[in-house]
Amino acid sequence: VDNRNVAFLREEVLAELKAAGTVEAMGTRIVRLAPEEGGAGEATQALLRQARFHPTTDALQSVVFQECPPAGSGQRVRVEVPVNVLGQEASPGVRRGGFLNLLQKTVTCVCSVDTIPRHIVVDVSHLDKGGSVTLEQLVKPEGVHAVIPRVLDQPVCKISGKIRD
Repeated sequence: VDNRNVAFLREEVLAELKAAGTVEAMGTRIVRLAPEEGGAGEATQALLRQARFHPTTDALQSVVFQECPPAGSGQRVRVEVPVNVLGQEASPGVRRGGFLNLLQKTVTCVCSVDTIPRHIVVDVSHLDKGGSVTLEQLVKPEGVHAVIPRVLDQPVCKISGKIRD
């Protein structure tokens, strides 16, 4: 694996990070990296993997990209896809005083570059106290496969807390 130094405008990277919405979502965004004007090489697609900020000034310090195959190539990539929870207010467990406990903010998925989802939706509107949604139960878009750990019934989220009757 070759490392390449790439020059870019700080404002462009900050705009991409802002467009992603959350730190978890930045790994699902494909960016186009082009060489500097007059520089050698050709443009390439990459996934934004990591951004480091100064702890006190929040100034962008470094960015890590992972080169990805071109769109339409059919090659697969491994990405961390954020979990988007829906139906929390409608959940019987939450309405009776419980709270939603999100145990995994992201799910590791394998998919083609063309089918990288922005997020995976988890509907918790049917959950009561102690109810949970596991990795196995997640509804994933077509062509997206979750990388399931050894524990298949690992919960992504659950309803916890003291429930009043």
